[in-house]
Amino acid sequence: MKYYTPQHKQLTLDLVRSSLESLDKSNHWVMMGDLLPWPNIEKE
Repeated sequence: MKYYTPQHKQLTLDLVRSSLESLDKSNHWVMMGDLLPWPNIEKE
């Protein structure tokens, strides 16, 4: 039986969030992302 071995590491929320901080704050998707309850998401 073969087992799946992931080739890439999963991104952390800190890495994703820090990469989004440099985006234009007037961008619709950035504004929607700022509405997310990040502390609650990080707990899970």
